[in-house]
Amino acid sequence: MLKTAGDVIDALGDHYPRGCIEFVHNDISSEALSVRSVNEAYRKYQEAQLDAYEDGKYREPIPRMEIGDMFQVVTEDLKVSRAEMHTLLNPENVAAIELCAIIRKDLNISAVREPMCGPYARANISSKK
Repeated sequence: MLKTAGDVIDALGDHYPRGCIEFVHNDISSEALSVRSVNEAYRKYQEAQLDAYEDGKYREPIPRMEIGDMFQVVTEDLKVSRAEMHTLLNPENVAAIELCAIIRKDLNISAVREPMCGPYARANISSKK
């Protein structure tokens, strides 16, 4: 599901950068969705969300990823700097395209080492609800 989220961010970054923060806040505008490539990527993302939800209904709950582990994945595997983390927490004074790039780094699940991949993906997805 993080891959499809990354695809949405890529489409937004290319065609409607201020939509990246809308997407993170789960409040994507109709203006953003009026862009064909954004709409297609967002539809695939919603389908992946539904698939993940359906799959999760039949699995045992798993422990949440510890904050320290998540910080380590973000800083070491994904190479997100402290300044970039601060930007994500306080996005008001940053260019939309820069914000899109930082969000894309955060969603790059292929850069996460294998034993942390599943826990990070679940933690990242659940943190957006």
